[in-house]
Amino acid sequence: MKFGIGIPVAHQGEYCPTPFAGPNELVTIVQTAERLGFHSAWGLDFMTPRHDPEAVRGSLPEWYEVLTALTYLAGKTSRIRLGTGALQVPLRDPFLLARQAATLDVLSGGRFMLGVGLGTYRVEFERIRARDKGVHRGQLFVESLEALHRFFSEDIVTFTGKHYSCRDLCMVPKPVQQPFPLYITGTTDDVTNRIAAWGSGWLLSRAQSRKLDERLEQLDRSLAAVGRRRSAIDLVVSKGLSLGRSREEALERFYHSILPTRMDSMATALNVGGKPSEDLAMVFEQNLIGTPDDVIEQFAAVRAKSIDHCILYYFPAPDVRELLDQVQWFGEAVMPAFAGR
Repeated sequence: MKFGIGIPVAHQGEYCPTPFAGPNELVTIVQTAERLGFHSAWGLDFMTPRHDPEAVRGSLPEWYEVLTALTYLAGKTSRIRLGTGALQVPLRDPFLLARQAATLDVLSGGRFMLGVGLGTYRVEFERIRARDKGVHRGQLFVESLEALHRFFSEDIVTFTGKHYSCRDLCMVPKPVQQPFPLYITGTTDDVTNRIAAWGSGWLLSRAQSRKLDERLEQLDRSLAAVGRRRSAIDLVVSKGLSLGRSREEALERFYHSILPTRMDSMATALNVGGKPSEDLAMVFEQNLIGTPDDVIEQFAAVRAKSIDHCILYYFPAPDVRELLDQVQWFGEAVMPAFAGR
């Protein structure tokens, strides 16, 4: 089992209070995870508050640009892998993004994983690319994925699409890792075809609108169509974590945090509907909650779905000290149960 941790580069105001973590705290979190044996560390890519800026003036979160933050953290670590979960590709030029990703992979010694997606909130796209308000983000995304794949693997690239084109571009250096690990997220039916064509991994949303078994069957069909197998794809799920001396204590910690509200807002954003935070079965499906023994048992359900890479993205922590306490506890009491498994 591989464990990842969410780095709060753009969590503030969404998954934790604001202010929360500055540069020194980010380093401490990632170095602690590396010392405990975590496989990976991932950063979100929120770009601008989706709320009315005037309404939140004076309490805006400190959101660090994720590629810059990961480059900084790469220089402070030596083993832990670093990923974006997930970068909003429609906001970026594919050639510049490929250059940044390849450079980070080289500078980190081959430890970078590029997670990509559309972006949860279209309002970010419309504010940043106001002239493209009517553009179909899915079309931009697919063109960019094809271009990125070619920049990472070909010497000279000429590309012509509806939204993006280039001629005789040479990108050096190439990434250390070949093939370069491209992790794709999404909830539409097209996502499995995109993974089959270009992906090394699937960043699974914890608020999928369809049963995971159905999604994996669809993935198998998409992979078979291009001669690939599921064993070539790193299936990654994200979870919240709330450890306690009892399950009741862990649940109380969860419900006294920002996480239930976030669960409900994500359900609205993904058109799932309802208030999953009021459904205990859904709370336990999307989060790991209880004593260390409880959490070890809950991981059995995760592994039963053929998933062996889990990112602990969300912690019901009011400050970095409590987040580190939870990470330390998990590393000492839960992770050893999966050593070599």
